[in-house]
Amino acid sequence: MRKELMLLKRQLSSVISVGGKDVKENASTPMDNVLEKSMDRKQRTLVEFEDGKKSGLEIIVDNREFNSSVVKNLAREGVTVKPRQLEVGDYILSERLVVERKETSDFISSLKDKRIFNQLKALSGCSPKALIIIEGEDLFFLSRMSKDAILGVLSSIVVDFDIPIITTKDAHETSTLLLAMLKREHREGGSPASVRGG
Repeated sequence: MRKELMLLKRQLSSVISVGGKDVKENASTPMDNVLEKSMDRKQRTLVEFEDGKKSGLEIIVDNREFNSSVVKNLAREGVTVKPRQLEVGDYILSERLVVERKETSDFISSLKDKRIFNQLKALSGCSPKALIIIEGEDLFFLSRMSKDAILGVLSSIVVDFDIPIITTKDAHETSTLLLAMLKREHREGGSPASVRGG
């Protein structure tokens, strides 16, 4: 049986019938070309597919946000993401707009230890326009802090610090919002600012 298989292999390698024509050994066939191209072609990763879809939009992102679902969603939309060490904010959309993203748990934690107020001072002075995105739908159910107290802080952010607040339900909605703002800034001719102090 082994001898028969070896003989068959030699016969097939010496003469192959393609479309009724004999092709001699070492001759190139259409299938050879396809296989060769297939073997030479590098399999693309998800990142490479994302890199292939460029929108012309750029965003500077704090290193701590770089592995978030928000950033991955932006990359899928063709946004060029540039990670940096930011002292203030999480996303720089243009020379005039900086965004701080806080999940509800982080927002409540920052209220308890009062670091939110230092962050607000820095945020309000770092750019002509600043925005806070609060992500999640459980803001009033995460702690024993009263709803009135939380609403009081939210009011102070908007009125005293002149920083708008937008709430989103999840990372996907946050990335959709950022993309919409990024497109608007792009239309206005804005470009990502140089990173201050980082």
